[in-house]
Amino acid sequence: MVGDSGASGTYFLMGAGKLYNMSSQGSLKFLVSDMNTNRLNPMPAGTTVTVSATSGISVSVSGTPIPSTSSATGASILYKFTDAAAGAISVTTTSPKGVATSYSFDVTTATTPDTGKSQCSQ
Repeated sequence: MVGDSGASGTYFLMGAGKLYNMSSQGSLKFLVSDMNTNRLNPMPAGTTVTVSATSGISVSVSGTPIPSTSSATGASILYKFTDAAAGAISVTTTSPKGVATSYSFDVTTATTPDTGKSQCSQ
């Protein structure tokens, strides 16, 4: 559940790689938090999240502004590939004092290249 810091799942650092095999439209859920590796602390109440994308991808964001809470909260990016099969999405958080942090990551509808697949034997 987005916003539940006790939720289980796989989380990746924003901007840590390329997202492959994405559907033509969907949503990406993420936690809006500080970078404390021991505990993901919430961002200050009133922090805003904005999103943009390269040409051919439409995006919007929900879960902003960030409420006053003791846990990191979630936000979602709604995306749609309109005239492209690949591009980049950029996310910017801006604190109430105007400190902005931006991250970008590549997205594509293509499958993972063979060189990026993990090999396992049974």
